[in-house]
Amino acid sequence: MASFYSNNHDGRQLRLDVTQDGGYANWKLTSSGGISKYYTIYNLEIIINGTTVYNPGYVGWNTEKFPAATGSVSGEVWIGNGASDKTIYVSFKGSVYSNLSTQNGGNFTMKAYIFKPSLGPITLSKIADTYVTAAFSVTNNNGQAPNSPNIQISLTNFGSAIKTINARSGTFDGLDANRTYYIRGSDANDAGRTYTNTWEFTTIFNNPSAPGRPILSYDQSEPIPSANLKATWTSATAGSTAIAGYRLILYKNNVQVHSVDTDTSAIAYTFGTFEDLGFQPGDVAKIGIYAYCLDWNGVKHFNGNGDAGSEVYSSNTITMVSDKYIYASINGGSFNKHKMYVSVNGGDFFELKKEDFKVIQ
Repeated sequence: MASFYSNNHDGRQLRLDVTQDGGYANWKLTSSGGISKYYTIYNLEIIINGTTVYNPGYVGWNTEKFPAATGSVSGEVWIGNGASDKTIYVSFKGSVYSNLSTQNGGNFTMKAYIFKPSLGPITLSKIADTYVTAAFSVTNNNGQAPNSPNIQISLTNFGSAIKTINARSGTFDGLDANRTYYIRGSDANDAGRTYTNTWEFTTIFNNPSAPGRPILSYDQSEPIPSANLKATWTSATAGSTAIAGYRLILYKNNVQVHSVDTDTSAIAYTFGTFEDLGFQPGDVAKIGIYAYCLDWNGVKHFNGNGDAGSEVYSSNTITMVSDKYIYASINGGSFNKHKMYVSVNGGDFFELKKEDFKVIQ
C-alpha cells in the first residue's frame, strides 16, 4: 500500500491510500480531523496511471458534504500487466482551506500477480505399436488461466519435436513400432510457459503370425542326390509391419544343418541339391520355419518371438534315395530297376547298391 497526503489545516487532512488487488489498483480517499466541522476543499483531482478516478474540483465548506465534510470515497482502476512488476504514477492534487495546486502524489509499484501455471504430470493411457495417447492437467492457474497448451514428442530428451498436439490431451499416430520416444506437455499464460515432466516410452511391436506348414518337394523323379529340395508354404499375417521374410531351418535326421533368412515375402524356397546339402542316401530331410517383420531399425521380429515352440515344421519329410539301381526280374518277369535292402546278421537294413555287386565272368 502507498499513502499520499494533502496539506494539514487545523488538523483536517486528505489522505489517499492506494492498494493492489491483482491487476486492479484500489484507491480510497479519506477526509478526517480538524477543529471545524467543514472545510473548503480546492482543486481536488485524483489520476491513477493516466485515468482520472475522482475530480470534484472545488467543494465549498457550506456544501456540508464530502470532502468538505469528513468521510471517504473509494474505487478501483484496472492496471493489468500482472506478469511483472510495474511502476505507475498517482497524481493527487487538492488542498484544505487554502487554494493550493501542490502535487501530493507519487509512484506506486504494482507487483507481479500472474505467475507461470502449475501443471500435473504427463500421463500415457495407451502405448501401442504406432500410436500413443497422452494427457496432462493444469493444477493451478497462478493468476491467469493458461491458453497455449501443447504436447510434444521427440526422439531425444528433449530435442526438436517431431510431432505436436496443441491440446492438453490427444493421440499421436504414425509412430515407429519398437522405438523409444520422449514426450512432455506444456502450457502458458502471460507470465511464461511451464513444462511437465518428460516421460520416456517405447512403442510395442506386434509380431507376425505363424506361416502355414511347409510342404517339401524335389525336382527329380525321386529324391536322389542331384534332386533340388524345395519348400512351399502359405503366407503369414503381417505384424506391426509387412512380412519381410521367412527363416527356414533344414534338418537332417532331426539335426539342424542349415538356416537361411529369405528376406522376401515369397512363399517358396529352393535349398539346392541334396548332395550339396550334405545328404546321403537314407538321410531324412525336414524343415522348420518362422515368419519375420522388420522394425524401423531393421531388427527382425519373429512369430512367437522366435521361441522354439513357435517353429512350424514341414508337414512331410523326404528320405533321400540312391541313384544307383539294381535291375532284377521277379518271378521270371521283365527286368526292372529296384532298390534292395539287406540285413547282415540280424542288424539294421541298409540299401544294397549296384556298385556293391561284383560281376563274375
